[in-house]
Amino acid sequence: MRVVSRGTTMKAGAAILAGLVLATTISAPAIAAPVIANPSFESSASVLTGWTVTGTTSAATIGTDAPQSGARRANLWSASAYTTEIAQTVTNLAAAWYTVRVWVKSGSATPGQALDVTTVGLRNCGASAKSVTAPSTEQDNGWVQVAVSAYVSGGSCTIALKTSATVGGAWAQFDNVTMTNERILHDPRRRCLNASQEPGLRRTL
Repeated sequence: MRVVSRGTTMKAGAAILAGLVLATTISAPAIAAPVIANPSFESSASVLTGWTVTGTTSAATIGTDAPQSGARRANLWSASAYTTEIAQTVTNLAAAWYTVRVWVKSGSATPGQALDVTTVGLRNCGASAKSVTAPSTEQDNGWVQVAVSAYVSGGSCTIALKTSATVGGAWAQFDNVTMTNERILHDPRRRCLNASQEPGLRRTL
């Protein structure tokens, strides 16, 4: 359930720039906006306030160099193999579809060595967990917006930002997490033309 664009704003039923997939964003009737604590990781220079870190906790830090916006971003990195998750449970949600969007960068010490190790997911929402794999951004070091949708039926849902690497030096950066009352659909009649055009992604260079 993902969508791709390059610096464009999605409209319902609208085609993206030539060569990219056709997708639809379905908005639900207006309800209270979800509240995410510290969504842009600006609250502290040293602590991921509002977020729970599990796994190799030392791999999670706050970075200040080249955030997607603002002054800070979340960072995952370890010199050895590691699995670390930054998670937050959002509560007081109505029974509806929700979409989380996160700006992500990822890569490894050796280009191409650690691919498909970073994910953005939703779990404990009342249905099966959903996740999207973030692509490597080593080629252009550009931020990619990753989006994932899930249906919430139990009043809460957990956002999970995770890297699980079998080699040292794999890294990921996250910024500007949002959650909206809508669902993103990928049109199966159209296919991606290459790996940089995965549904669920939006890139800014």
